[in-house]
Amino acid sequence: MYFDGAFQSDRGASRVVFLIPDGGMIPLSFSLTEAFSRNELEYQALIIGLEITQELDLEQLNNFDDFELVIWQLKGIYDVRKDTLKPDNDTTKSYMAQFDDFSLSHIPSRLNSQADALSKLGVLPFNCLHQGPCLSG
Repeated sequence: MYFDGAFQSDRGASRVVFLIPDGGMIPLSFSLTEAFSRNELEYQALIIGLEITQELDLEQLNNFDDFELVIWQLKGIYDVRKDTLKPDNDTTKSYMAQFDDFSLSHIPSRLNSQADALSKLGVLPFNCLHQGPCLSG
């Protein structure tokens, strides 16, 4: 699963892209109604993806993101210093523990382009997606 969070001053978005063994892809993008920091958005993207996987009853899940902080915090390399990130870190770790085989890997941004594009769609104003062309600053 590739995940990513997109930040805009008044809203955020999370996206996940599932690559399945037969070569298929399931892209998902979510607009979030709360204001989150960039770090929180990355956690939210991963949490949403993990919530979806609960319905799939998977034993193995490989995860990829281009944002190092969340990955290193979940691996215990970095401490979680911000109190606002601790609940997301704890939630993510509880989901991680439900898999027999779970991995987190940092990848260059160019390899996370599908998830990145989906998240940018999630921060567009609603009318841009449903009424035609729209310019967003």
